[in-house]
Amino acid sequence: MGLVLVALAGLPACRDPNLVRIEQPAAGVRVFHDLKAGTARSGHVNVKDGAREVDADARWESLGDAEEGGTRVKASFTEIATVWPGADDAVHDLVGRAEVTIQVATGGAATATVAPTGNALADEIAGVLADAIARSFVVVPPKSLKRGDDWTWAPRAGTTGDIQAAVEGLFRMRDTGLDVLELSLRQKGTAGGGVSAAAIDERGRALFATDGFVALYEIRDRTGGAIALRFQ
Repeated sequence: MGLVLVALAGLPACRDPNLVRIEQPAAGVRVFHDLKAGTARSGHVNVKDGAREVDADARWESLGDAEEGGTRVKASFTEIATVWPGADDAVHDLVGRAEVTIQVATGGAATATVAPTGNALADEIAGVLADAIARSFVVVPPKSLKRGDDWTWAPRAGTTGDIQAAVEGLFRMRDTGLDVLELSLRQKGTAGGGVSAAAIDERGRALFATDGFVALYEIRDRTGGAIALRFQ
């Protein structure tokens, strides 16, 4: 499950009319995923893959510490709409009732699991939405960050090439008033294995709110594929 997005380009902050650059403290800014049990965020997710598209309202809620380490988060989807061969209202209903669990490691890096619904198409669509949310849990180091700081973390399952992040600056979102650290993101490597392996060069951005969550995550490619999430 999940999409392979190739040669993406994020939207630079200087061209984003919703962002106003603000002065960053000399000591830097600390951001983190606030995943105390009961913490919940609601938002919207849209995923495009060629001619296919899924759009939904989304909600995630932290279930607290997991026995195996990290934090367990449950996610759910409503108001589901698709441009997807074979997907109808019955499939959308199953996607909305799917049990979605996201395992978030300390500092970020998440994997998504969807319990089978009994319908392969509903499982696929729910998996695409779940993977998009999991990808938005970007890894950040446990320290204050300044513009120009960069770091890497291990590639997503099924891919090679470390994920790279760099701080573009501290901004305020005009529409929400949130202070966010903009991170540019990139992964260059391969997806799949053997003869089906394909080169990937992914680029995007995350707006990491100082309140403790990723307020916006977006990735785009040159072939029409895109992931866009927004939470508050």
